[in-house]
Amino acid sequence: MNVCTVSDYAPYLKPEHEDWPLQVTQERAREDHRFLECLTSFAGISMGAIHEIDLGWSDAPLRRAIPAESVLGESICEEAEVQSLCAAMALLPQADAVLAPMALGGHMDHQLVHHAALRTFAGQVGFYEEQPYAARMASQERQSRASAVARMHLRRWSSRIAQAAGTKRMFAMCYPSQIAPEVADEMESDAQQHGGVECFYVRDEMLGMLAQAEGRLR
Repeated sequence: MNVCTVSDYAPYLKPEHEDWPLQVTQERAREDHRFLECLTSFAGISMGAIHEIDLGWSDAPLRRAIPAESVLGESICEEAEVQSLCAAMALLPQADAVLAPMALGGHMDHQLVHHAALRTFAGQVGFYEEQPYAARMASQERQSRASAVARMHLRRWSSRIAQAAGTKRMFAMCYPSQIAPEVADEMESDAQQHGGVECFYVRDEMLGMLAQAEGRLR
């Protein structure tokens, strides 16, 4: 599920017409499709096996009329937004497990999704470390965040899929309007150091499901 799909943030996209947010939003949709093609090919499944849901929210700079550079940092989520997203999440098909962002880096939109998912799905939710924020955190800061998650009775798990780091870079480069090659390199390097495409923090009952899914990709 994509929450904020309306945006004007695309630092590597060349302007082609006057309606910049529309151009960016359309390009992001194309990038999402490119990613799904790449993902399904890698996993050996059909495109029909993945159901993409776009909520069509504007991202924080457009939604709150604030500069793009001000979206990072610890902030209090607006309760009305959290409640609205919870209502949307409650309409999703029932799932055995839900993965949501940890909100590393403090991005306003990531914090919004983090809190709404935790409130909506409770025991079914686990969290992933967003990139490139995780790669740029000092090890002590990253460990402190991990300790806080551990107090929620979640356990760290990282996949061991062959060529995981290179795969991470390949997926990241499906979004060239937002991610420069050197940033994708940064993500790949972090994956090499931590042994997985992503690091997750999940409940014990989710470990078996993740391991089973990983086994199908070996």
